[in-house]
Amino acid sequence: MSSLVSTFRNLTTEERRHFFLLFLTDFLILFSYPFFRASTTTLFLESYGAKSSPQAWFAAILVIAIVIGVINFSQKKWGIHRIYSGLTMFSVLIFFGLYGAYEKGQNEVAFMLFVWKEAYIVLVFHLLIGYCNNFFSAEQAKVFYGPLTGIGSLASMLGGFATAGVSETLGVTGVIVVGSALLVLSIPSFWPTPRLGLKKQIENKITPLKSIQGVGPYVFCIAAIVILSQFILTITELKFNVLFEQIIPISADRTAYLGYMYSAINGFALVLQFIIFPLVLSKVSNRVLHYCIPGLYLLLAILGLGVGAQYLMFAAIVFIVFKGTDYSVFAVAKEFLYQNLSYWQRYGAKYIADMFCYRSGKAFSSLLLIYFQSELMLSVFLYSCLALWFVTLYFLFKFQRQEPRLNSQASL
Repeated sequence: MSSLVSTFRNLTTEERRHFFLLFLTDFLILFSYPFFRASTTTLFLESYGAKSSPQAWFAAILVIAIVIGVINFSQKKWGIHRIYSGLTMFSVLIFFGLYGAYEKGQNEVAFMLFVWKEAYIVLVFHLLIGYCNNFFSAEQAKVFYGPLTGIGSLASMLGGFATAGVSETLGVTGVIVVGSALLVLSIPSFWPTPRLGLKKQIENKITPLKSIQGVGPYVFCIAAIVILSQFILTITELKFNVLFEQIIPISADRTAYLGYMYSAINGFALVLQFIIFPLVLSKVSNRVLHYCIPGLYLLLAILGLGVGAQYLMFAAIVFIVFKGTDYSVFAVAKEFLYQNLSYWQRYGAKYIADMFCYRSGKAFSSLLLIYFQSELMLSVFLYSCLALWFVTLYFLFKFQRQEPRLNSQASL
């Protein structure tokens, strides 16, 4: 806290203003997201059913990849502020236009609404974080990114409650209108921030694969854990969606329920990250912490998705804990695995695991679940992934102990 206060005091008046604008933009993006997430999920379940979710998730990955390519190509010409504003307004028009078509009986547009909901949040947040990486110095980032994450979790939690309240009074239409208004407000919040040139790329470029030479097995174990975690989350979400669709049939009720559930996920993540995790971290080793994550998942899967498989409350609790843990404990614990690597090794490892394997894991799991959706196969996939997670952790920490480079190069 003292470092946060002292770093903030060292900012100029103009820098403080920009600091608040970036935090406000972050808040508005994540506060408005539950409005779109809950409403488009409700429409999608009504039109296509929960078992069509993997097709939409896979399509969203493709859309994200294409649009990020376009953004990277046009960023130097148009600048991040114009791209952000254009993408935000385009998203609002998509939501309004497609929802209008849905209300006129064109139910097939629910698929596109769901896909764009999955894609737009990654895209606008990608732009904001990319700008923050350019705006803050390395030392400022170490201090401010924690509060920025906390603000985001709080915004998502409050947005979920607001979504439920609006849905109960104004229905799905009101949810989309209010969410769109909030998202549009992020444009005047972000627009006054400074126009920054892109940071120069290092001339001596090193490919991610080349940068991890000597520690490849260790890095690939991290990547395998990331992929397995995506498989588990995708399976859990599909199982929840199927049960949710069966038990809650009314649109407004579905949207309200999802709003409350998203609040619970982010509230749980907030408590874990800022209260429970700091207390536990001082008492357990990184190795024990990593084994506890799949251990907790396994216990909840047996109780909530096995014994309590027919009860929505149990499925919701499992989904909330899985998602909340992934957002908080797993995300932070994974960062500890990179600490023993040198600068360039971390660059390659994070590119491979956090960028390529994260998206690939989501895409491949979605593609697989298009064809295998029986309860038996979902259970086989889920428990197989959990078992492989434990095995991968064993080899990861074995490589960590046996590889001298993981310790000798950590400070480079």
